[in-house]
Amino acid sequence: MTANRKPVLLIVDDAPANIDALRGILTSDYALKVATNGALAVKIATASPPDLILLDVMMPGMDGYEVCNLLKADERSRHVPVIFVTARGDIDAETRGFAMGAADYISKPISPPIVLARVRTHVALYNQRRHLEDLVSDSTRQLRESRDLLRTLSMRRENAREDERRYVAREIHDDLGQMLGGLRMRLSTLMLQTAADNEQLNAQLRSLMDLTDQTIRVVRDVVSKLRTPVLDAGIVPGLEWLINEFQRNTGLIARLALSSDDITLPDDIATVLFRATQESLTNVARHAQARRVDITLNLLAGECQMEVRDDGKGFDPAVVKEKSFGLEGMRERCDMIGGRLNIVSVPGQGTSIRFHIPLAAARTPDLAPPR
Repeated sequence: MTANRKPVLLIVDDAPANIDALRGILTSDYALKVATNGALAVKIATASPPDLILLDVMMPGMDGYEVCNLLKADERSRHVPVIFVTARGDIDAETRGFAMGAADYISKPISPPIVLARVRTHVALYNQRRHLEDLVSDSTRQLRESRDLLRTLSMRRENAREDERRYVAREIHDDLGQMLGGLRMRLSTLMLQTAADNEQLNAQLRSLMDLTDQTIRVVRDVVSKLRTPVLDAGIVPGLEWLINEFQRNTGLIARLALSSDDITLPDDIATVLFRATQESLTNVARHAQARRVDITLNLLAGECQMEVRDDGKGFDPAVVKEKSFGLEGMRERCDMIGGRLNIVSVPGQGTSIRFHIPLAAARTPDLAPPR
């Protein structure tokens, strides 16, 4: 309410004398509206809610209790304070009024000082409530905007990190990999040329060849950890590569189930799911004591859903949450593109990690990598 606007009161009474009496008390401080029956009162209060309603109880047709009940049932008028004004002064009448949500009760014949005091108090309380609601609404909006900004910055940081990983992996793969390949070919040629003439030199060349092969394997591992090239072919080849590597390194069974043979995802979503699956499989290998892992990937109603489920020993998510940077990292990745991550685990009954990501989540144009 602005400082220059008078609070608006709605007087509801079927007796003109009662309306005139209230007008004489309240006109100087308040803007007044009048309804002479319950139906009109409900129409006025819901169309343009006042700051307070003075409501007679005993009216023909729709009485005050019924009017109050309708007002409190309507979202537009629910919070407007209602003061019953009535000749009934018994406890049962007051109790019924308060039970219906009335703010106060004034008995007839009315006393001007009491009417003014009660009205001022409840108008002030109502305005304070609306002011607090506005503050809460504004704070909530600012918090939402701050969270959206943080999500955007996190996404920008993660995209920049992935771009850097892709660049470094490509440079290592193309340049260093090519040089190591050339070195290996030259060593192989030297071994063929010196095999019959100098066994000692040939042994040193074989040692250098073994060292070169080890270096090539290390380079391939580094490239795969930075950004496996197979992910550029899509999420399905990326997940298949992860599963094959997981089975080769752990000896455990892993299976991938797809809702469609042709699943294509934006690069941002594919990268998040790939990294999250990579972290999930690492956790399974280190902690789960599982025999089998099942990964499902589905596209349903504008949402990408993925689950990584194992049959291992499980854990208590409430206990592990505070200690696991891996789980929190997955949750952060999922959250920054507007997704959700749910972890379901019970000791002795395995673990299920479920990802729900809207397909609309994608890198905005200003975050696209430079060409």
